[in-house]
Amino acid sequence: MKTIYEFKSGSHLRGDAQAVGERLEQIRQRRTGLTPEAVVKDARSEASVLHALFEWDDAKAANRYRLDQAGHIIRCITVQVEEVESEHPQQSLAIAQVEVKPATFRAFMPVQRPDGESVYESTAMALSDSE
Repeated sequence: MKTIYEFKSGSHLRGDAQAVGERLEQIRQRRTGLTPEAVVKDARSEASVLHALFEWDDAKAANRYRLDQAGHIIRCITVQVEEVESEHPQQSLAIAQVEVKPATFRAFMPVQRPDGESVYESTAMALSDSE
C-alpha cells in the first residue's frame, strides 16, 4: 500500500508534499517519533527536501516566530457567555429567569475570506455568517 501525502488545504506550503511526507516518515522511523527539533535539524542541510520550507534569515525568522506567537495568543483566548434558561420559553426572559449557565468557547475562529485570505474572526460573527 502506497501512502499519498498532500499539504492541507489552505496551507501556504509549496513544494513536493509527497517528498516532504516521506522525509518526515523517515525521520519518525529513525527516531521512533517525530519532533519539531528533529525536523529542523534535518532541514538545516541544504540537501534536505525540508530546507526550502524554512526561513533561514534570522531576522525574518524572528519576526515570523512573533507572528506565530500572536496566532497562538489569538487561538488561546476564550470567551464566556452567560445563557439564561427559562422555565417557560414563551414568557419574557425578564419575568422567568431561572438559572444562568455560562458557556465557554474560543473567542476567535479561523475563517477564509472570499478572496482566499485566512483571518481570525470573532466566533459569534463567524457562526452568524451562513457561509
